[in-house]
Amino acid sequence: MASPSSSVRHRGSKKNVDGPTSPPAAAPGVKSAENKPAVKKGEGQNESSSEWDYRLALVIVTIGAFATRFWKISYPDQVVFDEVHFGKDAVRLDRYPGASGDGVQFASLYIQGTYFFDVHPPFAKLLFALVGWLVGFDGKFLFENIGDSYTDNKVPYVALRALPAMLGSLTVPVVFLIMWESGYSLPACVLSAGLLLFDNAHIGEDRLILLDATLVISMALSVLCYIKFHKNRHQPFSRKWWKWMLMTGIALSCVISTKYVGVFTFVTIGSAVLIDLWGLLDVNRRQGKLSLFEFGTHFAARAFGLIIVPFFIYLFWFQVHFAILTKSGPGDDFMSPEFQASLSDNPMFAQSKGVEYYDVLTFRHKDTKVYLHSHPDRYPLRYDDGRVSSQGQQVPKGKADEEFRTRSSLFNLIHFPSKVAMWTHTNPLPDWGYKQAEINGNKNSKEPSNLWYAEDIPSLAPDSPRSNQEPRKVQPMRFLKKYLELQAAMFHHNNALTSSHPYASEPFQWPFLLRGVSFWTKNDTREQIYFLGNPVGWWLCSSLLAVFVGILGADQLALRRGIDALEEIWGPGTRHRLYNSTGFFFLCWAAHYFPFYLMGRQRFLHHYLPSHVASVLVTGALVEFIFNIDPASLSEDFVASKPGRGPLKVKHTRQSLLAIWAATIAILGATIWGFGFFAPLTYGTPGLDVAGINARKWLSYDLHFAK
Repeated sequence: MASPSSSVRHRGSKKNVDGPTSPPAAAPGVKSAENKPAVKKGEGQNESSSEWDYRLALVIVTIGAFATRFWKISYPDQVVFDEVHFGKDAVRLDRYPGASGDGVQFASLYIQGTYFFDVHPPFAKLLFALVGWLVGFDGKFLFENIGDSYTDNKVPYVALRALPAMLGSLTVPVVFLIMWESGYSLPACVLSAGLLLFDNAHIGEDRLILLDATLVISMALSVLCYIKFHKNRHQPFSRKWWKWMLMTGIALSCVISTKYVGVFTFVTIGSAVLIDLWGLLDVNRRQGKLSLFEFGTHFAARAFGLIIVPFFIYLFWFQVHFAILTKSGPGDDFMSPEFQASLSDNPMFAQSKGVEYYDVLTFRHKDTKVYLHSHPDRYPLRYDDGRVSSQGQQVPKGKADEEFRTRSSLFNLIHFPSKVAMWTHTNPLPDWGYKQAEINGNKNSKEPSNLWYAEDIPSLAPDSPRSNQEPRKVQPMRFLKKYLELQAAMFHHNNALTSSHPYASEPFQWPFLLRGVSFWTKNDTREQIYFLGNPVGWWLCSSLLAVFVGILGADQLALRRGIDALEEIWGPGTRHRLYNSTGFFFLCWAAHYFPFYLMGRQRFLHHYLPSHVASVLVTGALVEFIFNIDPASLSEDFVASKPGRGPLKVKHTRQSLLAIWAATIAILGATIWGFGFFAPLTYGTPGLDVAGINARKWLSYDLHFAK
């Protein structure tokens, strides 16, 4: 199988190339077109889009991105819904948006050095903590209630919001650069960047102290850096080759260090890398076959730059996390006694007492904090005597001379003959059980949810020497052991986020923008922030995703019948570019979207934001394809200036160029209208009357103040 490659034009390439500027997607049997050499600067200048046109457009979209993200960023000067939930419920694991903490409360806890638990890696939260520390935030305000005033509590919230706003603003020029580096025409670059520039969902998310701006820009940078790395594939092991591969690895580490859904970006880049490696194995490749040793060096280099380097950077952020959070805090209960012993001022060890024979103990469940007790009431039609039996087995069976203490010693209560562990859960009993927790059995006796501990010793005399013991010293714990324990807890609790939420949604709703999420309301002024994408842009992108699949399906059917419509109508190299360049963007969208169908946890509209970025790339590429812009990699009229910054020769009629510009202007005009129409819901101001609310209540948008 030949190495998959594309005929995407290269910006300022010095050598003949046969592959895509965008990394390849899976396109079996696709052959690359013959390439033509670049010529000297100056030829074809009248018909080409100059480099300065691209630069000017890049500056304009960047300024627009900063303007839309920073406009009235200080409003509202109150805690918004997401911010309080990302703070107050950081360790409750039962509310939107899924046991996640975000920058606000976590910045406070980082600054105070107080240990907390979150299901997301620490990178983005550490960025918020750094900003808070730089602007003098003392971390004392813990964002307890929605509507709490930032200004009254002297919180530098504008600086904290400025971080995601800046990252979100920079994502727009990154998207433009992805299209430019992939060799697309200026209107295609402007269209993709413009769809992101005027998207209400990205703007709304970027203006709040949330993690998604960091996630999205890291994903976009991963794609951009890999495209630049792929463009240097014919100079393997050169300085630029190593530079862009390592930059790709660093960007990938930022994605996975922000949220674990960043693994989908690894899937995207990894798929392209595997196809690239498969091509290197081909003994008939145009550049000459590689020996197995040479192939091994390519494989090892990519494994180092795209797996090992990101992994160690990922570990580094956890090391920083542990180094800062040295004090006992709200996250203690999620960790083992050994982990808690490594934190200063931990109450478990400060209040623990040694247990001796004949002590009367109270038992408590580790996860739910439910006490183990019995009472004379009975289950309906069950257990006539209403008692709990243990067959009289001695509970402790540990190591010889092992000290058993209250609070800090965890144990299982296992029925020996059946190997069933005593267990409880969060679902309360009905009224006949007084809404108390059910004590039941778990056949999987090794689950962490089976753990209990001795809470207290009621029979212990107040003047007993055991009541006045010296506090234990902090016990150090190896980094790797702490990391592995925290990872296990993060995955366990993330998968446990299955409770319902009124603003949760299903993945099939996201591309069609069927509903949004209410973030904040102010009753006296009828103002609200409603998290929602720009319907015009989202519906267009979703439609063109379907069109792309349809084109590929029709092309395959035509080829089966011996008809090569793509090459005959659009010219040589069209299929190769469509499958591999646009196909790579489509792969990026699919890899970030379809896995959510397999998740049992809570899902929300913001989970679609990375996929939406990929969809705007597909849209720009497909619009260029529809208007028949030349797909050849390098034409004789290509104008080469300096490496990486060459203007493009667009081989089509002036009418086609005018048509694509007209389409771009029309699409962006409609997108800007949609942005402005829903802007009051994005920025939270101005307030709308009933008629204004109802005019924006499309589909299932559950807006406030509609009556």
